[in-house]
This record gives sequence, C-alpha cells and structure tokens, in this order.
Amino acid sequence: MKESQLPKPPYRIIYNYDSGPIFFQKEPVTPEHVDRMVDDVADAGADVLLVCANDQTTCFPSRTWQRFWDGFEEGDMSFFVDVPESRIENRIHWIRQTKRLSAECDYLERAMTRCRQRGIIPGITMRMNDMHGGGEGPKSHMRSRFYQDHPEYHTRCIEPRGYAREALDYAHPEVREHAMTLIREFVEHYDHEVLELDFTRFAFYFDRDDVDDHCGIMNGFMREVRALIDAGNRRIALIPRVASNPGAARQLGFDVEAWGRERLVDGLTVSQFINSGWEMPIDHFRSLVGSDVALYAGSMASGCHWDGLPPDSLALSPELMRGFASGYYGLGADGVNLFNFFTPLNMKPPREPCYATIAELRDPDRLRRSVRRHLITGGAELVETDLPGQVPDDIGKDKSRSFEMVLTAEPEGAEVTARVFFDGANEPEDLWLRIGMHSIGHAHEIQKGPDGHDGKVRPESKPRRSRIAVFPLPHGVIQDGRNEFVLRSENVGTTVLGIDVCVGGESRTAP
Repeated sequence: MKESQLPKPPYRIIYNYDSGPIFFQKEPVTPEHVDRMVDDVADAGADVLLVCANDQTTCFPSRTWQRFWDGFEEGDMSFFVDVPESRIENRIHWIRQTKRLSAECDYLERAMTRCRQRGIIPGITMRMNDMHGGGEGPKSHMRSRFYQDHPEYHTRCIEPRGYAREALDYAHPEVREHAMTLIREFVEHYDHEVLELDFTRFAFYFDRDDVDDHCGIMNGFMREVRALIDAGNRRIALIPRVASNPGAARQLGFDVEAWGRERLVDGLTVSQFINSGWEMPIDHFRSLVGSDVALYAGSMASGCHWDGLPPDSLALSPELMRGFASGYYGLGADGVNLFNFFTPLNMKPPREPCYATIAELRDPDRLRRSVRRHLITGGAELVETDLPGQVPDDIGKDKSRSFEMVLTAEPEGAEVTARVFFDGANEPEDLWLRIGMHSIGHAHEIQKGPDGHDGKVRPESKPRRSRIAVFPLPHGVIQDGRNEFVLRSENVGTTVLGIDVCVGGESRTAP
C-alpha cells in the first residue's frame, strides 16, 4: 500500500442519495431541509452518506461546471425545447428549487458540514456520464452545453443501449478533462472522505470493441484521479461503482483487476443498472482486486422484476434488505451500498422506505439469525451491464434446469423454505428439487401466487397467473455463498418465473 493511501475502508453501510429528491418536494427547499436530509440517513444508522452532485449539470453552485438552473428565465419557454409538454411543469419546479437553495447556501457544502455534525462520514458521488431525460431531444436542457456543443464527442448510436446510446465518449481527451474539472473541484474545495465515481450512471463510455484500448484509457484516467487525491490535503477513499460482473465491466472499459493491482481504488461498489442483482460475483471481484480493496454489493430500491409479476420493492421489505446483505456477506462482501432507496416516496400514494432496518445491515451475525428473504435475479434491464436474468425459464416435460442462488446458512432451529413461482399446471408430485448434494424431493404443496394482471407489471411483460411450489428445507442444506438449485418438471412442462428462499428467525416461521 502507498503511504499516502488509506487502509481498507471499514464502512459497512453506504447510503447513496440521488441528485433530485430534495428538490422534488412541494414546499420551498431551505438549508434546514438539507440538514433533515442528512439527519434521516444518520438516524437510520448508515456509515457513509454519498450526496449526488450532478447529472449533466450540477445541483450545487459549481465553480467549474454548468449549473442546472443556468440560462433559465421565468416565462421563457424556449428553455424547454425538446422537452415533452407533460414534463415542463415539474421541470420548472425542480429548477426553481435548485436556484432558490443556491441563493441561500451551497447545497453540497451544507450537506458535508451537517454530516460532520451528525457523525456520519461525508461523501460525494459523481455521475460520470449521465443521460437522464430519456425520450427528450438533443437540445433538451437536461443536456449540458458541453454535450450539445460537441456532437463529435458522442458515442455512436447503439440501439440496445437505450436512451444512453449516445453518451459522451471517453476516448476523447476533452471529455476526460471535462470530468476531471469537476473531480478537482470536489477534491480541492469540499470536505469529504469518500468519493464515488459512478460509472453505472450511465454505463457506456466508449463504442464497442477495442476493449484493450478502452481499458488503457480508463486506467490512465483513474491514475490521474488517484494522483490528484494523493496530492491533496484530504484523506479521501476512492470507491467507484461499476457493472455487476468483472467481465462486463472490462468490456465497458473498466479493468478492475488493474485498479486493484495498482491500488488505484480503495473500494468498489458492484451494481446492476436499475434492479437489484442477487448473484453478483463478489467472490470473482475479490480474486481480481485482492484483499485490501473493500467490496460493496450495490442494491436498488427494486428487489426484482420477475417476468409478468408485480415487482418486489427491496426498500419496503426488511426481509429482502436482510436477505440481500446477508447473502453478499456470505460471498465475501465488506458491506452494502443502498441506491435509490428513496423511490417509494414517489409512489402514489407515497410510502415510507424501511429506514429502521438499515442499521441491521451492519452485523452479519445478526442478519444470519434474522427473518430474511433471498431472491433470484430476473429481468435484466441493460444487457451490457446487468446479470443475465435466470428467469423466466421454460422446463419441458421430464426435463430439469439448474439455477444459482447466493445465500447464508441458517442458525439452528430456524425454519427454511424454498419457493418456486411458476406458470403451469404442475401438481406437487410434478416438481422435484435438489440443492447441491441434498435431494429435497417433490413439492410439499402448491399455493396460489401473485397475479400480474393488475397494471403493475412492466409494459413488455406478459401478465401471469402464478402458482407457488413450496419446499420445506432440512437444516444444513443451504450454505454460505453460492448454492445450486436443480428443478425437475415431471409429467408436464412449466415456466419458472422466480425462486426465493425464506429464512425464519429462531423458532419462527418463514414469511
């Protein structure tokens, strides 16, 4: 380890606060609202609060980058060219809020100061290639002047990348210097201890192919960031957020093995783009970056998007939060990074996220003894970054399929149940399960599952009328880390929509 660098970060719980929510509220935002924003996270028990400072423009009064409200004049609707009319009213409110707060305080400075006062580690997260404003034209105010003035710096259009398909191309030195300008401002002017470079917002920094060249470019960029931090007078842990698989990360230009070998980073957050990934290979990342780099499993507010079924919200389920963290501790993670945790507040009607459960995620032993629920990943949102969804999967008559789940072994006396959500005519004697070396046998019973025809499914999904095969598990079947599930459909074929494992507390029934 270089003498100037920090030891391995000790944090367990990192809370990632989005750039917008504080400005979405109806009442005028004030410095006291910033304080309360920090207080909510500190009271919940997180170790680090990462405050997002930017999209393509900044939400704080930056000295170097275009600010979100720059160029806006009351009544001038030309500011909203290329913005759908249905979005303009909310955009005006958002801009007024950021501008109003900037007249009273520096949002980022206020948040960092409040973190110090409340004893939570202050951090900044920077979106490295933001492309919010999907469906809007190239002259939308969500696109910075730098972006609009330099179409030659855009990646070529690759349709599967969605509305991030024409992001800024980091092959251009000018693009990298543009990003470095804001990073320098953070390092030189703001009192923080953690800097997250969010390479998943958004995920595309180059055209496809030429992977070795792209990795070389980004390695040079990361060396520059590392040198900047090491030369400063603040001790800042550099913890980027990258795609959910080290191979996928490398294809996108991020050679995490080199970052670990050169100790360019102090930690990594591994994350999907929009939905939580339940089998991210933390152990593979560990083998590449070594033991001195902290690894965090990044969750999203959504627990899963199983095809044709209503989505599960991780932020609204203590059982899912515990299962997510516990499984990754069993796989060797150092902690969790909670992203977009606030989103239930945007539901109609709004719902309060489970802040009270956050502190529980610090203690792996407590989580092992807790009531928890583990899921299988389904419905990849962005094919170049996310885990391939294991479900839905069709199993023919008298055929079998293998699935993988990341779990933590249960304590003595806890009830454990595996549940298979399926769309088919199977009866208990038609579905048979093996987990690792253990033959579980046929399903104990079939229950009615959730229906997906209530308008909550994703538009591209076919609504399902699911059923649930229930498999009580003997003690000692599941193990810490990866677990193989082999499911056989006898007599009739079926479609597997999802699998979960429910672990009860001591002498308690699984949910």
